[in-house]
Amino acid sequence: MFGFLFKRDNELDSARFYFEKAFNKVEYAGVEKQITDLDKAIILQNLATTYPMSDSTSKVSFYLKCDSIYSVLGNKENRARLWLDWGIFYQYHNLFLEADSLFNLCLEYGYNHNDVNLLALAYQEKGFLYSRIFRSERKMEGFNKALRFLNNSLKYENDSEYRTYDIIGNVFQIGWALDIDESYADSAIVYYKQAMEKAREAGAIRTMGVLGNNISFLYNYGGGIHETALGESLSGFLSENYTGVL
Repeated sequence: MFGFLFKRDNELDSARFYFEKAFNKVEYAGVEKQITDLDKAIILQNLATTYPMSDSTSKVSFYLKCDSIYSVLGNKENRARLWLDWGIFYQYHNLFLEADSLFNLCLEYGYNHNDVNLLALAYQEKGFLYSRIFRSERKMEGFNKALRFLNNSLKYENDSEYRTYDIIGNVFQIGWALDIDESYADSAIVYYKQAMEKAREAGAIRTMGVLGNNISFLYNYGGGIHETALGESLSGFLSENYTGVL
């Protein structure tokens, strides 16, 4: 329990301490082996999240152990959640093919078991993945795929909807920065605005700060040639959705 509480508060060193303590005690819980093994896998999966993305050795070791246990237990639900974490890890290390493959497995499970939360998150991550590919390769194929996957994510309710809108805005801003279409700046503002409003509802303060900076930059660019896309004054919008709620 303490591990989850510290993890929620992003105190990862403390979370790791309690997860390790729990793992060392689970063998002596006096329950059947199947339950013990499941508890082990869940603890290992959470332990993996307490290590930085740069610690590839620890993370991959935990992922492999978890995957093996979930596979033996036939626990597809937990295994699909593991694949999502593992795919995000691969994406961080620019292993795009490996990440995409795992996100596809998440989608397959999500459709087969009507797991709408997993569908939303897997599509969101695929959209982010292809936004990075678009930034790197500068090809419209990446742009179109990113938007398609992100819009698919928005078909399913989830607590991080603001991130999906943020990524869509970023896709359009990348396209604008690459001089593909000047109107993409307007689209970016529209989606950043929606992201800001959703982030305010979710209390995602850090994200709100980044969104405020992006909106301000595009709003003021070229003497304000894109300001009408916001539909209101910048100062009024930021006061209502950021500075006024801090």
